Amino acid sequence: CKLTDTRTHQGKTKCWDKIETEFNGASGEVFRPKDVLRKKYENIKKRVKRKYADHKCYMQGTGGGPSQEITLTTIDSEIKEILGSRVEGNQSEFDGDANSKSL
Repeated sequence: CKLTDTRTHQGKTKCWDKIETEFNGASGEVFRPKDVLRKKYENIKKRVKRKYADHKCYMQGTGGGPSQEITLTTIDSEIKEILGSRVEGNQSEFDGDANSKSL
């Protein structure tokens, strides 16, 4: 949720508190504060977006050569599903390959 009002902020804080409690309850040995967990999540999101952006750039390039495969971990795949169109982008309705009959 990208809302920035007080109620939303309080909800997000409670959610990260819950994540901190569950994570530290499961890990046992090392305590991780919610700020560290949130930063890790943000870094994973950035890495997944970068992988897809690099792959898209490669696919739109010229010159041939061997195909480039992106390797995703299960975590990367789950983050991609959460982010949805923020990773892959939206289709443009003004694409140059549009059918002229539909205009």
